[in-house]
Amino acid sequence: MERLHERFYSARERLLSSSRDYWLSLNKLYAGLDIALTPPLDRWFIISTKKAEFIREILLSKGIDWELGRIFYSGTEKKIPFIEKVMKREGFERAVFVDDQIDHFKGGDGHRVICLLADWGYVKRDWLTSGTARVLSLAEFRRILRPDGRLP
Repeated sequence: MERLHERFYSARERLLSSSRDYWLSLNKLYAGLDIALTPPLDRWFIISTKKAEFIREILLSKGIDWELGRIFYSGTEKKIPFIEKVMKREGFERAVFVDDQIDHFKGGDGHRVICLLADWGYVKRDWLTSGTARVLSLAEFRRILRPDGRLP
């Protein structure tokens, strides 16, 4: 898996440097997400299995100037433990974690990291009705991102 991961990233980097516009066209944002991610969002971070530099490039291409220092690459590490490390380093007691992959919610106790399943993205439709995770709509996501936003 490590070798496959290295080769995948090597190809991604090569494509970005040789055919930037094409690479960016492959990385679309979901409708309405561009508005949701428009700064200032000082209390929010992005954690992804995609390298931070790639996330920043994608966002910049959509006119979103998200600070690189608030984008984290979790690599192959499980997301909940990774989030807990970020929380400790940043001095947070609690966090909200929004993802479209229910498997990423494993490994947390639910008290410090509140997991919300995005109803957009690569989410499997049966996850939305399974009752195993709180479901979050894009409209709710946009609302909670604002400074006065509250969890649904």
